[in-house]
Amino acid sequence: MDHFTFLCRRLIITIIFVMCYAPILTAQEENSTRTKIEELRSNVNFTPQNPEYIDLLLKLAKSQIRSNADSTELLLKEAYQLSLDTHYRSGESIALSTYGYFYFEKGETDKAHDYNMKALKVADTYHLSNEKLKALNNMGLDYWLLGDSSSALTKFLEALTVATEAKNVDMMVSLNVNIAI
Repeated sequence: MDHFTFLCRRLIITIIFVMCYAPILTAQEENSTRTKIEELRSNVNFTPQNPEYIDLLLKLAKSQIRSNADSTELLLKEAYQLSLDTHYRSGESIALSTYGYFYFEKGETDKAHDYNMKALKVADTYHLSNEKLKALNNMGLDYWLLGDSSSALTKFLEALTVATEAKNVDMMVSLNVNIAI
């Protein structure tokens, strides 16, 4: 078996594994996130302006995009407003890019693009590398799913440059996979 065939088979096995176990892992992660949110809320010194709390709201929102759109929208609205109120720019950018993902899943690609552009602008303005990566990757995936491979490749390559500069190995791997596909 040549090297290319081996890699193709390995990729197929990996995809099948992820498809089988991703729902289980997502449910476990969602429950863990809910537990952490409740633990924070039950603390006598709890304040919703806490960046950790905002990040957990955003994580929970993203995990529910396909299963509970109403809750996702409420969580995003709360996290985005808290981020604005506290000038938590990372939360602001992530909320905007998650809104982009949310609207893309609903088939509202123009809204998705607008939100991802806003997320990218916040990330650029405040020099937030990881948030910029999320926005660029979302945009690349959006273009790819719409069949615009050229624009997708441009966004993935731009994100790869940012990931390399930030030494974000996980994103470098993901982006190289996206580029290869």
